[in-house]
Amino acid sequence: MAKKTPKRTAVVKSARPPISSFDEMFPTIARWISQEDGWVELGAGDYSRSLARALYGGGMAWEGTNEYGSLDEALRAMEDGIASWLEEHRRNQRTGEEVNQVKGGSRGRAGEKAGEQARSTSPGRSIPRKRPSPDATRHPKLDDRVDANADPTVPRAIIEKVRKFADIADALRRGQRFEITRLTSIKGLCKESGAARSFALFLAVHARKSAEEKNAAERLKELIARAIAEMESYLDDSTPERKERLSPLLNEIEDEQDEHKRTRWGMVRIVHSRELLVVENALRSILRDHDTPECLYQAARDYAERYDPHHGTGLIPASAPMMQEIADFWRDYFGIGR
Repeated sequence: MAKKTPKRTAVVKSARPPISSFDEMFPTIARWISQEDGWVELGAGDYSRSLARALYGGGMAWEGTNEYGSLDEALRAMEDGIASWLEEHRRNQRTGEEVNQVKGGSRGRAGEKAGEQARSTSPGRSIPRKRPSPDATRHPKLDDRVDANADPTVPRAIIEKVRKFADIADALRRGQRFEITRLTSIKGLCKESGAARSFALFLAVHARKSAEEKNAAERLKELIARAIAEMESYLDDSTPERKERLSPLLNEIEDEQDEHKRTRWGMVRIVHSRELLVVENALRSILRDHDTPECLYQAARDYAERYDPHHGTGLIPASAPMMQEIADFWRDYFGIGR
């Protein structure tokens, strides 16, 4: 009798390719957002008809066209556009992985020194060179003063960020309008604790000035004055005991504007005093070390953002004085000439 051959079950393999992550499909865009402090915008808006844009600090690094066959096509164009920009303006940049290879390779101490220099500005980055911005509205003399008088120890990237704030203030005075996200580069400036604390106090002091000009309620002015006094004491003597004194004051300020309202989008907080909200976030930036840059971005946003029916919400012409004050603060802090 012939031996039966066991039946074999056929394994059908799917012809579908594995789904790639966004970072794998668009590595340059991912790097732009996660490592270069940049951001991207998709879709036409009130101030740009292009369907894809890549921005950095106060300017446009790349802008696409107003017509693409698909979103994938727009993203691929953005990927190539950002890559070209980085090639021109980050030609000498090393990634963190490349720095590690240099340190462990055959270059010895020279390789270690190169790695240290790369880390001295920011993780895995060298100081960027000057970036032309198609939509920048710079004043040539202002640019010359900033470059000529800047403290040589200040990284070029910081000088450019501060200059962009001055550029925006100048453009606002001429009637232009910008998205509030132009302030996101403040996060990078506030990573160092000394700079962050000084900026927090600066915003609180100017919020008090604004509250006084508006003839705010005495209770609000009293809370702001107490917050400034405690912040000044903490900056003069940054002990844990002085820091602890800020917590109950922050709770008291939060309770002052603790009214919420249910809307179709969920619960929203009702804020009656923008100035008190600025001080609240300034205090929070000192108490929450892990979230300091974000808190100060929110405080600066509440300080500078304005609204009117003609321009809408964001950085509008009425924001010019606040943006100039922010630019002047960072110039003075880093010793950048005017």
